[in-house]
Amino acid sequence: MYYRALDWVEDEEVAKDLVSELFADVWSSYEQIRQYRMPAYLFTAIRNKSINYLEHQKVERRYQTEYLRRKEEVIGDSELLERQMAQIEQVIGSQTPLTRLVFEQCCYEGKSYQQMAEMLNVSVSAIHKHVSKMMAALRAALLSK
Repeated sequence: MYYRALDWVEDEEVAKDLVSELFADVWSSYEQIRQYRMPAYLFTAIRNKSINYLEHQKVERRYQTEYLRRKEEVIGDSELLERQMAQIEQVIGSQTPLTRLVFEQCCYEGKSYQQMAEMLNVSVSAIHKHVSKMMAALRAALLSK
């Protein structure tokens, strides 16, 4: 049995495990299988166990390959994200202090245009103008690449 399994799986430890599993299965279900011709049953069973093992290995390799591919995509995406974030920070830093303040308060802090207008004693349209100016600069910088 061992050599038959070894022919199929080409790994000594795996072949030993398969034969052990087979004899454990035979032992636990002997009453149901004792009417079969035992040598033919054992050879067929070890062949089936070996094929099942090989099929399982193929599935595992496919999942490993898919995992590695997706991991590379995520790493590539994170590098792109880091470059874009650096570019965004550069654009934000290049704007006037007032435009930067309005944009950060409205977009990062969640303040409304009305709140910012009251805080700075300017009109809501002036706040809108500052945010629009920043968004245009960001759009131009990110779409240029």
